[in-house]
Amino acid sequence: MPRLLTILVLAAVLFLSAPAHAQLRADLPSGTPTASVYASPTGFSLRSLLNPDHFRIAHSYEMSFSSFGGQSLGLGLYTTSLQFQPSDKLAARVDVGVAHSPFGSDAVQQRLGFSQETPAQVYLQNAQVAYRPTENAVIQLQFQQSPFGGYASPYGYGYYDPFYGSQARMRVGADTDALFWRSAPR
Repeated sequence: MPRLLTILVLAAVLFLSAPAHAQLRADLPSGTPTASVYASPTGFSLRSLLNPDHFRIAHSYEMSFSSFGGQSLGLGLYTTSLQFQPSDKLAARVDVGVAHSPFGSDAVQQRLGFSQETPAQVYLQNAQVAYRPTENAVIQLQFQQSPFGGYASPYGYGYYDPFYGSQARMRVGADTDALFWRSAPR
């Protein structure tokens, strides 16, 4: 009886199966895709704003683990960086981070603001605008934030600060070669 059942199942599988066809790269039509970002014949268009000559996007993920005083913490940080440089004199960058703690001691996770209701925290890690009027002069405005304040970040001031973990500054003459990625002076 088991042998007959095996033969029937095998016959059913062979009868119900259909041949599979794959689409190979060589079979694709040639040419550029017809999809387009909204473009206006005159004035502003998203195509000019998101042009890869002026706009870059990058992603990163960091994971760390620490153990101290019988407590432990696993911390992950996903960051999306958007850079925009419309000209040789003006550049901007925004880094948005998502922090999460997939494992660790409950007390440490709760101290950093992680719980069942808030398993992740989204924050503005960095925002900066730089203006370079000449090759040797740069004026830069920058805002940095950490969701953990002074406890786990160099950006924080202290636990009782009303702007907990935030810092704003203005620099003149700071190194901005990474910010001016299209035309770094030599």
